[in-house]
Amino acid sequence: MGYQAMLAVKTKWKAGPLVRYDVFEDEWSVWTMGAYYGEKNAPLRVLVNYVVRSGVTDIPEGHDDRLYVQLQVVF
Repeated sequence: MGYQAMLAVKTKWKAGPLVRYDVFEDEWSVWTMGAYYGEKNAPLRVLVNYVVRSGVTDIPEGHDDRLYVQLQVVF
C-alpha cells in the first residue's frame, strides 16, 4: 500500500513548477521537485525533475537522488 500527492501550478507563462511526494509502505519515500515548459498542443514540451530518495536501505549512502530531463516532440 502506498500513496502519491502532486501539486502542479499553472502560470501565465508556458512554464510552471511541480512537487510530488510518493510513499510505498515503510520501504521508501520520494520527493520530486521539477518544472515543465510547453503548452498542451505545443509541438515541443520539456519536463525537468529532481528526485530525492532518502532512507534507501540497500545503498550504503542511504540516498539515491536522480535528475530526469524529458523531451516530448509531437509530429
